[in-house]
Amino acid sequence: MKYFVSLLSLLVLFAVSSWADPADFTFERSIPTAPGLYPLAVDSNGGLYFGNIRGASTALYYIADPVNDATNIYMIEEFNMTAGRGITGVDVDSADNVYFTADDGPDFPVLFKKYGPAPTFVPSAAFVPSATRQQGVAMIGDGVIVGTKFPEAVFFDSTTGATLHTTVTNAMYQRDVAYNPHTQDIYIHRSGMNYPGSVVLLSGGSPANVAGYVLSVSPFISNTRPSHSTGSYTNGLFFYPKYDWLLVNNNVGSPNRAIQIYRVAGQGASAQANLLYEFDGLASGTAIGSTTSFGADAAVHEYPDAERLFISDNYRNRILVYRLPEIPATPTPSSGVQESLHNYR
Repeated sequence: MKYFVSLLSLLVLFAVSSWADPADFTFERSIPTAPGLYPLAVDSNGGLYFGNIRGASTALYYIADPVNDATNIYMIEEFNMTAGRGITGVDVDSADNVYFTADDGPDFPVLFKKYGPAPTFVPSAAFVPSATRQQGVAMIGDGVIVGTKFPEAVFFDSTTGATLHTTVTNAMYQRDVAYNPHTQDIYIHRSGMNYPGSVVLLSGGSPANVAGYVLSVSPFISNTRPSHSTGSYTNGLFFYPKYDWLLVNNNVGSPNRAIQIYRVAGQGASAQANLLYEFDGLASGTAIGSTTSFGADAAVHEYPDAERLFISDNYRNRILVYRLPEIPATPTPSSGVQESLHNYR
């Protein structure tokens, strides 16, 4: 392990951590949603997708303008699923096509679909993945989407759904996945029977070489869930490239930390995650989760007037919206492949 840290790195860490106070985030509103709220994703226009885990009332929803017209919620499609099951992952590519998956249990066919962009949401007849029990999904470049299952990461062609590669991770109950376009690392959030949850890291591959991905760091972030229990689907992850933020649903703590924001530095086995914020409600009436149900997922998007953080609260059936403070700029990471952030949310 290297202990040398450049002066520039120290200055950057100081600049970021010097305002590391969740109170700096301004609570704007609470958006009421359907029960069982879980995954979130944002398209290039700032439209917000969310799904729920509600059995017969499972659906995928869209809010075109969650900042100025948050009550205008559109149901894209509803699904009749087993009680306690539902949509577990959603993501958007650079053309604003939306991909989502749902887990209906081991005895039912997997639901893994692709729609065209808003406002028409035309289903893709060409996208026919051969998948079983996919949980979270994330784009890793426009041509490839990665999904998590038990205990593997599966890479799919985003046009046809064909399976490109499978990486065994030895991590049961993998719930969500996120991609870092700077380093091309993949983060997977897991929960499991009788052991603490954690985030693990895959490295060595790329969108052009998915066969190169191997389990590199396990755990990368430790103790993110006490056990496999109520709300175990809700282990959300989201990577925000602008600040190298990894947003993690962490239900360990008292009462519940709910959402943590880490700044990721480094690549592969040398990567580190530095905790910046812990969220458990920042204003009166905005406490997230309870002792039996938890905050689920989070997303960040830059709007014309300000950046905003969205947090789903599946206990109180709502999405909390916060305005970010003015954030010091961080340099482009020195390691990994440099890519345009235009293609990543």
